[in-house]
Order: sequence, then structure tokens, then C-alpha cells
Amino acid sequence: MVVLGSVSSSTGLLSVAVLFMIRRSRSGAAAAIRALVGDLGPWPDAWSIPVSLVLVLVSAVVATAIAAPLATRVARGVARRWSRSNPRHISAASVLAILGLLGITSGAAGLAVAACATLLGLVPIALRVRRVHLMASLLIPVLLSALGPGS
Repeated sequence: MVVLGSVSSSTGLLSVAVLFMIRRSRSGAAAAIRALVGDLGPWPDAWSIPVSLVLVLVSAVVATAIAAPLATRVARGVARRWSRSNPRHISAASVLAILGLLGITSGAAGLAVAACATLLGLVPIALRVRRVHLMASLLIPVLLSALGPGS
């Protein structure tokens, strides 16, 4: 879990750094930073780092310094209770919470997309093939969005 969190954090920070370099957001984290910072102008030279990028990096370091010991303490408490809990109940509650939040934030359209994605995710299981082959299903939508208007 620690490695997964580290990789996710570094990916997010790299995505934000790329936003400042190429001035295009490539992830949700970069889009959120772009919405906060506003228009990103070109760097005057290679050594003048934008103040907003420095602030984002410093805040990430401070948040990590606070979150690491806090997560360790919380994880110990969860680990004690986890061995006595029913994993099926936890999974069901998680799915219901996600569906509830999805319904609140995106309505019926979001629930319909989630249902289609769930059905699509069941195809490899039904065909007894590896799920990695399902990644090809992303190819056409990505190509259409890259070649479509506004690109």
C-alpha cells in the first residue's frame, strides 16, 4: 500500500509538473491545478520556475510529511478491526457508497455509463481471457477524442 501511494503521488506531481511545462492538462489533478492557477504563460527562461509550481510542490511535501505518520496511526487501528470484520459487508458498503456518490454527482447518465463499464468489465471474465486485453477497448474512444474537433 505504501508503494502504491508513493507511485500515485509521484504520478500526480509529475502530471502537474508536465502541466507547467507543456501548458496542457493530462490528468484530473493537472486540470484541478489549472483551474486554481488560471492561464499558464510560457516560462521566460529555463531557470525561472513559476511561483505557483513551487507552491504546489512545497504543499505536496508538507502534506506528505503530515499524512505519512497520520496514515500509519490510522492503519494500525484499522488493522486491529479488519481481522474481525466481514469482507463481503465492507465490499458491499463500498460499492453502495460509490454508486451513491456517482448518482449524486452525475445522475442517471453517470449510473448508465457505470453500468455499461461494469458489463464491459465482465466480458473478459466470461470469455476466460486476461483483463489486459480489455485495454484495447479504450483505443477507439481515445483516438476519436484526439482526432475530433478541438484537438
